[in-house]
Amino acid sequence: MRTPDQTIPASTQYSSDGYTKTCAIRFSPALLQWLPPVAMVIIFILLFPSWVEIAPGGVWVISQSAWGPGFDGVSMDKDLQDVKEVKDLFPRNTRGQGNSQETTDPALEVHKPGISWLTLVYLLLFFVTLLVTLAVAILPQFKVQLPPQVQQIWPYRWAILTGLNALLLLFLGLQAMVNFKFETKFENWVEAREEVKKAAEGRDSTLGGKKYNMEKGKYEAWLHRTVWMKLVLALNILSTLSAAFVFWSDKRGPVKPNPKLELVW
Repeated sequence: MRTPDQTIPASTQYSSDGYTKTCAIRFSPALLQWLPPVAMVIIFILLFPSWVEIAPGGVWVISQSAWGPGFDGVSMDKDLQDVKEVKDLFPRNTRGQGNSQETTDPALEVHKPGISWLTLVYLLLFFVTLLVTLAVAILPQFKVQLPPQVQQIWPYRWAILTGLNALLLLFLGLQAMVNFKFETKFENWVEAREEVKKAAEGRDSTLGGKKYNMEKGKYEAWLHRTVWMKLVLALNILSTLSAAFVFWSDKRGPVKPNPKLELVW
């Protein structure tokens, strides 16, 4: 038991609430201002890997990167393009030869699933945001004489960047909530399968509904969104929050200390 004349080291002083330790994370605008440009560069790289794909049994068959939904394209494993299910889902155009005979021409494009407009707007807005982000990050490092028009809006650069990032996050978030045209086409293909249509006839009953869901589920398990799209969404959130924090910090002024998150126990 401690006697009255014993003292407790400053590092373990008890607070009035009984806490003995603390840990604080300080948020530095000088550091956080680099997160948006880093995030934007990584996002640019992640526009190329597959975002959504059809992979029966984990074997990739057809996929779309971010460019696919934006510009109506798909990637296909050439070794599997003649598999019946693949041909049914994305049939190739045919060319008439002679007496109304038709044959598949491998040189012709597959029928496209359609443009996902939310993704298209996201891509167009992304490149505007990327350029603005790089300008905001790089120009202060050099003694560049900015045009008068740019000088007028330069004090509001972090507000503009926050707004652009928020718009990016809005469009990508909305796209994450709804189907890509690629996914809709696949779901329609599933519904058109003979075994699924047959199961759908009795789905009003409890047992029939279970059988219907089982038949659909066998094919729907082929379709999934990849980790790359989820990572892009996370990076968009990080970039938006970082830009907003730097903007808020500038509004507070340089006199006030940097905000911190403190944990006590």
